[in-house]
Formats: sequence, structure tokens, C-alpha cells
Amino acid sequence: MIHPPAIGLDIGTSGVKALFLGSDNKIHLAQADYGKGDGAGKLNPKTVFDAVLSALSRLSERTRECAVCVGICSAVPSLLALDAGGEPVTEIYTWEDLSGTEYGGHRFRDPSDAEAYFRKTGCPVQAFYPIWKIKFLREKRPELFSRASKFVSLGEYVFHRLSRTPAISFSSASAFGLLDIHRGKWDAELLEFSGIGENGLFSLSHGEMVPVSFHYLHGISAIAENAMIKPAVGENVSAHFGVGGAEVGVLSSTIGTTGALRVTLGRPVMDLRARNWCSLVEDRKWVAGNAINAGGNCLFWLKDVFGIQENDFLGVVDNIAFENEDYPLFLPFLYGEKSPGWHENMTGAFLNVKASHHRDAFLKSVMEGTVFNLFDCYNRLREGGIVVSDIRAAGGFCYFPYWVQLLADIFQSSINLANISEPAAFGAALGALKTLYPDVDVGPRAERIFAPNDSKRSYYLEKFAAYQKAYNYLAAQTDG
Repeated sequence: MIHPPAIGLDIGTSGVKALFLGSDNKIHLAQADYGKGDGAGKLNPKTVFDAVLSALSRLSERTRECAVCVGICSAVPSLLALDAGGEPVTEIYTWEDLSGTEYGGHRFRDPSDAEAYFRKTGCPVQAFYPIWKIKFLREKRPELFSRASKFVSLGEYVFHRLSRTPAISFSSASAFGLLDIHRGKWDAELLEFSGIGENGLFSLSHGEMVPVSFHYLHGISAIAENAMIKPAVGENVSAHFGVGGAEVGVLSSTIGTTGALRVTLGRPVMDLRARNWCSLVEDRKWVAGNAINAGGNCLFWLKDVFGIQENDFLGVVDNIAFENEDYPLFLPFLYGEKSPGWHENMTGAFLNVKASHHRDAFLKSVMEGTVFNLFDCYNRLREGGIVVSDIRAAGGFCYFPYWVQLLADIFQSSINLANISEPAAFGAALGALKTLYPDVDVGPRAERIFAPNDSKRSYYLEKFAAYQKAYNYLAAQTDG
């Protein structure tokens, strides 16, 4: 046996992925979907937990081994209220819910106050953070607020149901907008503002593991008999660690439906204009990052525009003449902008379009524009003094070698492609396993290394300068 088996649960906004990491390093996967709730950034807690049990049940059909530990990660930020008995009072408010929009502006009319808040919590003043939603419930939904005993995220809700333990990791707590990430403590002033005390939140945990409770597991307990379970962490941090990003200086880039950059730090680093997030993940270790609103969503939008069949798409992209450098410049904000500028109403654009440009030219433009968006975020992180020693890549874009090569050429850095299909679930399993067995030798291995093409350096520097000029104009138009 190489190592004891472990389970990782990735609880997202559309479904649950369960990963079983076998003792021989073989991975088994199971999935259960629950849709998108009412379409307004809300999910039904019962539907979500039923999906967790369903995914575990399907996983138990794929292996005869029994896991010694369970790790959980979940989409953050998110929020729901529980009553004194631990039952949901509200639906689950995901990051897509913007009910707290008005409160950040009321709290921080002076930009310097907003900056001070960001530097304390690592959270930009954005409506999707729980601090503003708690304020919304207190002032607009007092009948729900009065019934609430605890405010938790999606991950804590599932962890509590599986363990009966009211604990929250520093990673999840950092996404509440209420934690001082320098001291590792809930901030009294911010708690007072939101209208709750520390007793309204789960206790901060240093990752202590507790036994799984089988009260809800019924016939599927065999896969996790006598297992220990670890408090949930944020999906952003779990995916980063899942591709091998746990060491200080390692940066990971993922592009799935959307894209993200994350880097592990020995000190908290915040962009001067609050354009990144920063989470405390454990004692004296932080992860900073950016999330963009572009990636596979833009590419598949273009697939539909050109009527490319799903089964033909990979072949179409593989046969593009990528050496041809005559294609438009793409501003990838079809779905609004997150990082770096947080312009929710920004729109996308193709520039320098010619009559000679056809389908392949636009496909290349979309892939390039997405990487330019990430590179813009990367440069702004480096303004804070971040030194990157290694770059790892994972996500759906790894099925397109040209896209990964673009990342290497534009970043002018070698890219280590991790052979991990579900980095967030894998990171959750790995985190639990290494908590129990710190010296266990298991982790992602580089499947392929993409080296930068030095001959492309000046070309992409020039084109990125054009991208920045176009971005600044578009941002000004949006602000105006």
C-alpha cells in the first residue's frame, strides 16, 4: 500500500464531485448535480446535502476500499443561516447573489476606509461577501435574522451535517469578510457592524480532524467507516493545493468555465487598489489570487456562434494554423469583469477585425484574450512584491495544448501541467490525508512542461500593450 485511502468532496454551485484516492493512487470519481436553484444565486440546502450523499453512494460502488479520512472544499464566498438546532433558516446564498450590494458603499464612503478594510480582511468591498449579506438579512429580512443562531458557508453546513462539529477553517473564514487575516481572529468592529458576535459563527479551527458521524450516511457508511473528517476549505485554496501549490512562491493557473490565478505566500500581500483577494490558510501561510470572468465560457459561446458540434470541437481547435499571427484582439468580458477591475457591467470586444478573418482567427483571439486577462492580474500581483518560483496549470483548458502554450509564451515562464482532472476535490482529499499523515508521499506530478518560446516575447509584449490600451478605454467607458 502506497498510502491510506482518502475522500475529497468538492461542493460547487451546480453539483457535488466526490473523489476517492485509492491506496494505489488510483482515482475514482462520482458526481451528483443539483442545478442552479432559483436562478438568482440561491441553492436549497436539502438539495445540496442530498447530492453529497448521492455522490458518496455512487463512490461506494466504484471501490471496495475504505477511506481513513474525508476532506471538503466548497465554492466561496457563500452564506446560509442555521437555527439553534442546526437546521437551515435561509437558502444558501452563493457568490452570484448580490443582495448585499448597497451596504459596502454605505460603510465605506471614503476610499481610504475601503482600503483599510481590504488590508485587514483580504476581501475587496464586493457584494458577494457574507458580511454584506448578513447586514442585508438583519435590516431587510429581520424575520429570518431573528431565527438565526449561526451563520455559515456551504462548506461548514456540509461538514457540520457529517460531523456534528461547529468548526470553520481559516480558509473559509477568510471569505466571510469578517476575519482579520493578520491576527487570525474574528474582528470585533466588523462583527458589531454586521450585527452578530463571535457566538454567531462557528469556532475557528486549525484543521483538527473529528470522526465522521454516520447518522446521515445510512447504507453508504462502509466507504468511510471509522474515517476522520477535516473542516471545509475554500475551493479556490483547495484547487491551488491540488495542483501542487502548497509551497510559498508557487503560482497556479486554472481555466475552466472561468479562470483564476493563486499563489502561496509567507506574508499577506494585497494589491494597492484592492484588485485581488488574500486568505489566511494556516499559521503563517496565506494564498492570494484573482478570479476572472472569462475562460471556457467565452470559447463555448464562440462554438455556438459558429455552430460547431460538441463532438467536433476538440478536433477543430487542434487543426487551427496557430503559427498565423494575423487575428483580432479580444477583450474577454462577455460576462462582465471580475479581476482586475471589477466592472460587473463591462462588455467584450473584438478589435482589428478584417474581412479575411474567419472562424479559426476568432477562436485564437478568444484563447489569447483570456490569457491576457490573467497576465494583467499576474502583473498587478507582482506589483505587491510577489516572487513566483514555479507555475502550475490545471483545468479544462489543458485539453487544448495551444492554450497552455499561450500561457507559457505570454507569461514567459515554464508551465508545469499537472495530471489532475479534478484539482479541487483532489486537494481536499490530499489535505485531509496529509493532516493525518504529514510525511505521506502523495501529490500531483508534472505531466508535461511547456517552455516559453523566446521568439514570441516581443510580439506578445506589443500585443499586450495594445490590450491594455483597449482595456483602459473600455473601463473608462464603463465607469462613465
